[in-house]
Amino acid sequence: MSDHLLMEKVLPADFGFGYGKAKYRGKEYKQPSVIGEPRRVHEQDIQETDIQYGKTILNTEKKMIFQPSHFVGNLAVRQSNTRYYSIGDDKSNMWTTAIQLETMLGCLAPHEGVFLVTGLPLDFYFDQLTAMHKFLDKFRNPECFSLKIGHEVYNDVMPWIEEYHVVPQPMGACMNYLLDERGQFRDKKEAGQIIVVGDLGFHTFDLLIYDGGEIHRLSYSDTEISVANGYKLVQEWLRPQVQSVPDLYTLDSAMLKGDYQGIDLTGVLSKMCEALARQIQFAIDSLNMRYYKYIGTGGWSSLVTPLLKVPKDKCIVYGQDGNIEGYGKIGVRKCLA
Repeated sequence: MSDHLLMEKVLPADFGFGYGKAKYRGKEYKQPSVIGEPRRVHEQDIQETDIQYGKTILNTEKKMIFQPSHFVGNLAVRQSNTRYYSIGDDKSNMWTTAIQLETMLGCLAPHEGVFLVTGLPLDFYFDQLTAMHKFLDKFRNPECFSLKIGHEVYNDVMPWIEEYHVVPQPMGACMNYLLDERGQFRDKKEAGQIIVVGDLGFHTFDLLIYDGGEIHRLSYSDTEISVANGYKLVQEWLRPQVQSVPDLYTLDSAMLKGDYQGIDLTGVLSKMCEALARQIQFAIDSLNMRYYKYIGTGGWSSLVTPLLKVPKDKCIVYGQDGNIEGYGKIGVRKCLA
């Protein structure tokens, strides 16, 4: 396939611990990284973006019906009694990751081959890149499955991966800043500078030091700084006020709404962000390094990054999509190289 045709098939995706995110040709996928056991749900409780994964079978009346094997994302969080999610460091070998990736591809490119660009947290990238390649290779030879999105069933969905490229996760946000939509450096002088990226994820915080095109040896992942650990503070704050404390993914939904069982969460959200900002500030200061820009990306970064003691002219704030926007630009650059 020509580089031009491959460029049109670039699909940036992030199957992180907190959310799965992907974009393709104007369509977007964003769901919690949760897989749940299916159960009977009233049709009026199914929302337009709810996803069920399964197959279409012939019933005893010789009619084709959709049979769910798993609820995915928001539907699993709301309706599944048994839920699965990965908090381990070996995502490429987790069956939940496979269903998450299949669902992403099925929603965005149900009958197409794509050029997938994705990332791994820093420490995982250096330790597990080979395992991730083996995992993605399995999607070169697709098998049919079915999806039910809202109330509509999509039969014989069969997406596949034609090519893929895996990068250190925070490199996405870095390249989102440095590259234009054609995958070219906006300013080659900037590309030669030291840029620090703080990627605040659900279970990890990555501190990437981009040093003139190379990853500096002081770059690292930290599992002590994370949205999940911030949520543990919220759970402790809630404990005396509720009969049972919500799990991390139920709490995530409540935090986004700012309310849990009638309890206002906006105040404790501010305290959580302040605590995360202090931890991140310490991590940046510990580098003892002069840098050109600091880029904050990931979950809640839009609230946390502005609290840092980083000069405004040095600070770039991205939200959840900072990495996948950059993955797309990296994919375009890769095709034109």
